[in-house]
Amino acid sequence: MKWTKFTVLAMFFTLIFISSLAMNLVIHEGAHYGVAEILGVNPEVRFTPENVSSKNFFSMDTELAYVQYSSDTADITKDDALIASAGPLADLTLGSLGLFFYFKTKRTKVAKMLLVFVIVPALVSFVTNAMPVYPADGYYVFQYFFS
Repeated sequence: MKWTKFTVLAMFFTLIFISSLAMNLVIHEGAHYGVAEILGVNPEVRFTPENVSSKNFFSMDTELAYVQYSSDTADITKDDALIASAGPLADLTLGSLGLFFYFKTKRTKVAKMLLVFVIVPALVSFVTNAMPVYPADGYYVFQYFFS
């Protein structure tokens, strides 16, 4: 009976964690899309190509989803930097709100664990996307402001 209860709980928390990863991805890409839409560059949401295998699924070059938009130049412009910065800023906002609710309000242990499932993916996504290396979002921001 204990193993059944443990298995059900493990499956529940795994489902919650996977859902929080998906939610983080939608919010991150939604922020890119929203800024691109405001700037009027005809954004489209694209998903991972079908030729991605399990071998390169977790590599830096594989993008699960991304926003593609039209640009008049191949150079990195102010619009590119604004669109690129929107995703990590959304991650930072989500992670910060999660931390606020984790520390500033009384929560049960289960609620705190669920908040961790929101906080960790958001902050990890922020850190990895803010790095100034290609193809991370920070690369485009860094290239616009410092080159």
